Amino acid sequence: MRNIKATIHHIDNPLVHIGLESSRDFIRKTREGINNLLQILESYENKKDLINSVKLLRYADKVKSFGLENIVVKIFSIFERQLLNNLTGSAPNLRLFDFYKLGYLITCMNSNK
Repeated sequence: MRNIKATIHHIDNPLVHIGLESSRDFIRKTREGINNLLQILESYENKKDLINSVKLLRYADKVKSFGLENIVVKIFSIFERQLLNNLTGSAPNLRLFDFYKLGYLITCMNSNK
């Protein structure tokens, strides 16, 4: 391992949401992105490489390997409206957003079987 002498400059670069896109539009675009990801996966030559390089696909693969797909789909279908209410509300929870994406992905995967 080489010892590189480098100077690190920290900058103050806060993220500011200025309302360019509504949360509903963001959710819609997220779903479109997941649908596109599934199309790419379907046509990708080395599926395992793609799965290993995309966190959402890795998590879905783990859920599948544990045989929990149907449980995730059931929970997602029961709570989808509440999840959307949270994600489009004034204090969205990012963990719920992660589950929303996973639930939507696995639901789509199961409906394509």
